[in-house]
Amino acid sequence: MLKRIKYISQFSKNLTAADISDLVEKSARSNSEKGITGALMTSGHLFFQIIEGPAAAVDDLYKTICRDSRHKSVLLLNSEERVTRRLFPDWAMKKFDLDASSEFRLAPLRMILDTILESQQRIGRLTGLLEQAIWTEMTKS
Repeated sequence: MLKRIKYISQFSKNLTAADISDLVEKSARSNSEKGITGALMTSGHLFFQIIEGPAAAVDDLYKTICRDSRHKSVLLLNSEERVTRRLFPDWAMKKFDLDASSEFRLAPLRMILDTILESQQRIGRLTGLLEQAIWTEMTKS
């Protein structure tokens, strides 16, 4: 059985188009050796990636991504176990750079990525407020 994960993260530093192309090229070689396929979408300072393949290989890759200095605020959006069919059987890693295209049809995709990031940041702030409220209540007694 296969596993598929989807995540979003922010660039931890400015990455050029050449940096991203180099990342994709190296990832494609490594993914091919491990039976992993997928797609990487970039927009502004965001990564959105779908990775699929053998469960252990996908899990290891995701752990590596979480430790990678080029990523920050990695957010797992979805993890699917027992996947029977790949979405990207022919792509060890396909890149979609939304910033390189000025096509109007890509604007909604950029908005979706930005909204996901903003939601993550709001959840972080709300979680902090909940923690503060719990601490306040606990220290009253």
